[in-house]
This record gives sequence, C-alpha cells and structure tokens, in this order.
Amino acid sequence: STDGKSPLAASRVREEISRCLPEGIGEIIDLMGQVRPHVRKLDVEEADRKQILGKMFSYCLEKDGRVTIGELMDRFLETAEESI
Repeated sequence: STDGKSPLAASRVREEISRCLPEGIGEIIDLMGQVRPHVRKLDVEEADRKQILGKMFSYCLEKDGRVTIGELMDRFLETAEESI
C-alpha cells in the first residue's frame, strides 16, 4: 500500500510481484492452510513444526502445486510422528 499516495505505483508493484510468483501459488497457500492445523497438533517443538511446514511448502512448489493434502500428510506427518 502507498497509503493513497500513488495508487498507480501500488498497482504496478502488485503486477510485478504477481509475475514473479509461481503458477498455482494460490492453490498451494490454500493447501498449506488446510494442512497447518494437522501440523500444529503434533507434539513437537515450534521449530520442528516450522521445519515441517517449510518442507511441505517446498515440496508443493517442486510439484507445481499438484499435490493433495493426503499426499502431504502421508509424506511429512507420518514421518514426523514416527521420529517422535
């Protein structure tokens, strides 16, 4: 936001940022929002939860967002629970 000082500048900055973001980023963010409550339930330190979510996000980016919540749960949460 430019606090109303330059709506045109704000619009152009948003456009530039949008061009830099990968395809499907909205879907990835939605997916992360769905899986986050499950990660928060894990009995692990906050740093470990952040690491798990970071790995999930990176995995989603690598797969161009073509990931299901079940795949994330199987791949990352079961592994995390086994290592506790």
